[in-house]
Amino acid sequence: MGCFLAKKKGDSARKQGRPKLKLTPEQLVIATRLAGIGCTIKQIAHVLDVSQSTLDRRIAEDPKVSDALDKGRALAASKVMNAAFNMAISEKNPYMTTFWLRCRLGWTEPKDETPGDDPFNMNYSRPSRDVG
Repeated sequence: MGCFLAKKKGDSARKQGRPKLKLTPEQLVIATRLAGIGCTIKQIAHVLDVSQSTLDRRIAEDPKVSDALDKGRALAASKVMNAAFNMAISEKNPYMTTFWLRCRLGWTEPKDETPGDDPFNMNYSRPSRDVG
């Protein structure tokens, strides 16, 4: 009875399963924003109402999807770096200035060669053991 529904040999025009999911431009905008705020692929898939494995496949197969996620992450990183830079040059936050100089320009604290000048520099030695 179900024999007439079976796929005939050589009948390659008939596809099995669901059609491939293609993310809409609106979904790509949502994915970009979510990637930018640090959401995981699993979280992005949940918001887009697709499985994580489906989203993983779309990332691998569709450059628009992977580019959207990369763009979101890059835009967010640039905003944070811009805010950090503005704090560093504002003269209101010397800690951020020091942080920026160390991280972005490779500055280091000078090494003090004279021990004893630092009141918090404590040298400990092990007590000698008298074996006997």
